[in-house]
Amino acid sequence: MFNDEELEKVKQKALEDHIPIIMDDTLEEIKKILIKENPKRILEVGTAVGYSASQFAKYAPEAIIDTIELNEERYNEAKINIKKIGVDDRINVYLGNAVDILPTIKFEYDIVFIDANKGKYPVFLQEGIRLVKPGGIILADNILYKGYVMSDYNKHKQRTAVRHLREYIKEAVENGATVIVVEEGFDLRSIKFSEDITIILAKNTREFLAISASNFYKNPSKKFKLIGITGTKGKTTSTFMIKEILEKAGKKVGLIGTIAIYINGEKLKDSDRTTPESLELQQIFAKMVEEGVEYVVMEVSSQSLKLQRVDGCEFDYVAFTNFSEDHIS
Repeated sequence: MFNDEELEKVKQKALEDHIPIIMDDTLEEIKKILIKENPKRILEVGTAVGYSASQFAKYAPEAIIDTIELNEERYNEAKINIKKIGVDDRINVYLGNAVDILPTIKFEYDIVFIDANKGKYPVFLQEGIRLVKPGGIILADNILYKGYVMSDYNKHKQRTAVRHLREYIKEAVENGATVIVVEEGFDLRSIKFSEDITIILAKNTREFLAISASNFYKNPSKKFKLIGITGTKGKTTSTFMIKEILEKAGKKVGLIGTIAIYINGEKLKDSDRTTPESLELQQIFAKMVEEGVEYVVMEVSSQSLKLQRVDGCEFDYVAFTNFSEDHIS
């Protein structure tokens, strides 16, 4: 049985020991992919203490996971953690250099996740392309290396990693990427792009995504009354109360929140986060417009405000419930 309590202990200890583990926002995105794709085999490059592999096992319950770790101390810790969490029957941990191990693997994988030595990403990418099934997915964490790749950063310790990550971006283009959005400060001279690659320079890439998504879907939030509820507690209760009141008044209502997404009384799907990412949010709004929705009641989390997921939304009414010490942002 999966032990969530042990998983949380692993996370907290890793944070206390300053061991890099997958970030919450990254995990949220990967979780959606795992639930949707239901992969049967996953390859991870970079086990660390086994936190991410255990999370993958949780959200891909049918998957066998192979994960590689270079550091022997972390390898041993990962083995112990994975057993405590209760997923050691589905996670195979291998000790060694992924550069040496990857070429020996003969399996095909539905998903390849790369989160290891940044300077070796180009090598890992090539092996990932070889090992992933047709139609499979390759995920690479933190390829911009805290923004250093998009700057003139030249500190000796990170110089090689930055150079290799720039090579990685070039390979992404060679494998089909046609548009690259970068933030201000990116030295366009650092990478030579062919003329058919579109480079978009944005002050803030998260804001750019949100506004672009809204424009792409023809600003759907302008076509109904949008009600936003924010605060530490009470958002879910408040949105459902408002939904019921409006429906009793004969209005067509959409709801977006922690529990699920509803359109005109029908559940569209369960939610995997309180407020969707900006692109998904605008897609949902567009569908609500198609269904003739007149009012949309939405939970607006502090994280969504901080990460600019609701940029581009035209709110007609907003409500603030309360603020307490439990507030995470």
